[in-house]
Amino acid sequence: RRLPPAEAQREMITEVFRRHPMENPTAVELAVDAKMSPRHLTSLCKEIFSTSSARFLLHIKLHQAEEMLHYRGQIVKEGSDTLGLANPYH
Repeated sequence: RRLPPAEAQREMITEVFRRHPMENPTAVELAVDAKMSPRHLTSLCKEIFSTSSARFLLHIKLHQAEEMLHYRGQIVKEGSDTLGLANPYH
């Protein structure tokens, strides 16, 4: 089954952001991974997720941290280190 174009874009962008859990990539680096211009990526994040690419990356990281705490039994500091978050209590 093929996803509608808007849903496919949402999934592709989310996957690009999820591939960088331990890094703090720039919009340029994320855009290269997504095979689009930084401006287009930023525009799509605003349009699809109603937020900036930086805030969406933080959202993805926090969601991954939650999964680490609940399902992997990691402590806050471990999850923070794994995800490259400067403040473990962010």
